[in-house]
Amino acid sequence: MRFPVGFLGVIMFCPHCKTEYQKGITRCIDCDEPPVWSLPPEPDKPESRSLPELEEAEAVALPPMGLGDLVVIQSLLKAAGIAFIMANESGRGGRPTIVIRASDKADVRELLKDLDVEFPLGTRGPLKW
Repeated sequence: MRFPVGFLGVIMFCPHCKTEYQKGITRCIDCDEPPVWSLPPEPDKPESRSLPELEEAEAVALPPMGLGDLVVIQSLLKAAGIAFIMANESGRGGRPTIVIRASDKADVRELLKDLDVEFPLGTRGPLKW
């Protein structure tokens, strides 16, 4: 169960879409459901494959992209049960990137095929690697 405290007080949740609402809201604007104080525990998600320390030949780094896109990709990988680690592209202080197993590259490529991401210098486009 979640009991977060928001900036203006206790937060309630729509039991259907899980949107957060401040105390005093009586209906979800999307679902027309009354909010509740806590959400039930989420069902078990698919087991993520573990990602131990990898040899360089076994790992593939996604190209550098904007932080917002990294968060989206992390969520997609977690939901699909694909293990990954975050790393700096060029060692300490470089842009963060996602590293996956080379054996998962085809699955990740399929998962992300329709995603447009922000690349360095502000350009957007499909993820190609």
